[in-house]
Amino acid sequence: MTGCDNDTQYWFDIRGVNDFCTGDTSVLGTVTTLLDCPDVPVLLAAVNHATDGFTIRWELSDGATSYEYGVWEVSLIGGHDIQVRAGTTESTFVVISGLESNTLYNFSARALNALCVSICSCVYADPKMEVSTLNVVPDQVKGAFASSITSDSFAANWPHLDNTTGYELLVATDDPLTDFVLPYNPDDVGYVKQESIYHLTEPTYYFQVRAYNDVGAGPWSEVIPVKMSTAEWRLLEVDGTLIKLNDNLLHK
Repeated sequence: MTGCDNDTQYWFDIRGVNDFCTGDTSVLGTVTTLLDCPDVPVLLAAVNHATDGFTIRWELSDGATSYEYGVWEVSLIGGHDIQVRAGTTESTFVVISGLESNTLYNFSARALNALCVSICSCVYADPKMEVSTLNVVPDQVKGAFASSITSDSFAANWPHLDNTTGYELLVATDDPLTDFVLPYNPDDVGYVKQESIYHLTEPTYYFQVRAYNDVGAGPWSEVIPVKMSTAEWRLLEVDGTLIKLNDNLLHK
């Protein structure tokens, strides 16, 4: 008897037949076909992408009673991928969470049954399926300060942040910032960490900066006050060279 389903119980009976008659039916017998090695799962693209995870999926495998899955963080510098999640499930999907944002991962799964290891190899699907977590907006810029302060200009400074493609700058003559110095209302100054502002006439200015990326902009920094210099410029001769000095030039 061939063509039966694996791991399935069948019932049968037997009776004798000759040229004159058919004998009585025997007592019913049973037989269960053996398990087959489960098929390697066909991986499906992940869904429900979030900043800290996603849902991994695969197709149902013939002969499988459960599945073992793994998730690896992909090394971008040529090293080994790092496994960050592993487990078993009877389902064909698993929700993965608690991962790093804006990071590339891959996943795979293998089908299991009672024959795995002892008879079947039950290997992971290869190649693995890649998936990335979503990006998040940058953190708040901290540590901004003013430098190169003169009577009519100053430089706004801030540290670079990770996960950033550029910065926006606000400059105003009041706090809270409403009376803006154009074009800083705000102005996209690009991926820099300093911007010089010229042709100023007021005694005090204020500025804020925030970082942005492909997702959006982060929160504004704290307001940084800048008191313009009132010191007079003076000339100093050093070894025959005239140097223009201002006592507050390097004031922060």
